[in-house]
Amino acid sequence: MSGSIDAVAAVYAFLGSFLMGSSFLAMKAPAVLKAQVHPVVFQTYRSFWVFVAGCGFVLADAVRGEKVVFAFTWWGVLAAVCWIPCGICNIAAVPRLGVALTQAVNPGVSVILNFVAGVALVGQHMKKHGSGGGAFVLAPWYMGGVAMGLVGMVAAIHACKRPALDSVEEAIDE
Repeated sequence: MSGSIDAVAAVYAFLGSFLMGSSFLAMKAPAVLKAQVHPVVFQTYRSFWVFVAGCGFVLADAVRGEKVVFAFTWWGVLAAVCWIPCGICNIAAVPRLGVALTQAVNPGVSVILNFVAGVALVGQHMKKHGSGGGAFVLAPWYMGGVAMGLVGMVAAIHACKRPALDSVEEAIDE
């Protein structure tokens, strides 16, 4: 891989992150909150529209006369088996933690999981910095920083909460 970043890939990554992040805002819409939509039902809607959009992209290629690229793989099934419970858990977390904290914890945990899986399961190697006998890796330190940041974010929310008052007299006494 070269040292430069493909601009189109960067735009796709930015748009994907923006759209994925904004998709959780719908869960806080007043109509959704009033309806008390169960996380499984909400994830069913999301999964259905992902399927429809995917079929639309395949159809668009077919209409343009391009080769329709569709090849079944069990990796896709495995991804769906992981993605659907992931969506349900995230949807259930939003009313409890809020959109901001859910969206902050989600990518942090994902980064740690993908790092560990990449090194342990896929066989990717960590980049070494320095030269000769003084070479070192920074990735484990980065992962430790991500983990401490996640713990700090969750702890900060609880540290800043004031205990609920049991009575009006307690509020007056303060």
